[in-house]
Amino acid sequence: GVPPPVLLSAAQLDPRLLAGPDTDLLHSQELRLWEEAARLTGDQDFGLHLAEWIVARSEELFDVLAFAVRSCATLGEHYRLAGRYLRLVHQGIYLQLEEESDVARLVHGHYQEPSTPPRHPVEGMLAVALLQGRRAIGEEFAPQAVCFQHARPESVREQERVFRAPVHYGCPRSELLLDRALLARAQRHAEPRLLALLDRQLVGLLSQLPDNVSVQSAVRRCMM
Repeated sequence: GVPPPVLLSAAQLDPRLLAGPDTDLLHSQELRLWEEAARLTGDQDFGLHLAEWIVARSEELFDVLAFAVRSCATLGEHYRLAGRYLRLVHQGIYLQLEEESDVARLVHGHYQEPSTPPRHPVEGMLAVALLQGRRAIGEEFAPQAVCFQHARPESVREQERVFRAPVHYGCPRSELLLDRALLARAQRHAEPRLLALLDRQLVGLLSQLPDNVSVQSAVRRCMM
């Protein structure tokens, strides 16, 4: 890993930006953190590998949202709840489940898309969604396809290893294409009563967020 002070310095950010719980960062500053983390670690697939690290240690990093997602009855409910409360993690991004006749699309993006589509945070987010889904239902399922807005990297070996599916680049949006039947799969740790309690708590937390809620929690994840 890279010590946070080194990463902040490389991204030309004042460490005091992270001193308070409600500090705001510009989206451009956050993207610089991702790019510098990849450069300083020498990891050209930083987003994917960070996703694997997070999911492998998910129980150590559990918060209210993670417990709620884990407690959902089905994979579909898991993804819907994650999208509904993602604003608690990062106000500037979304994760939306779209259902068609036999295909489900898990779409990820930024409410204000950068001029150049970012690579590492987007690959990381969709990898986390897929890996957590596999863990939740105890099944190593693969998407039908994975689509990214950003340009194709020099090597796609790691993307193909993680997603186990055809990976396309330069697409209109970033998304996982799933067999819709997967959404009905039961989760291994479903806890309806616990979920009802956690959902009420999440609603309360969401209601407390100001319109310009900080992205600090996402930045902290980036620095792990």
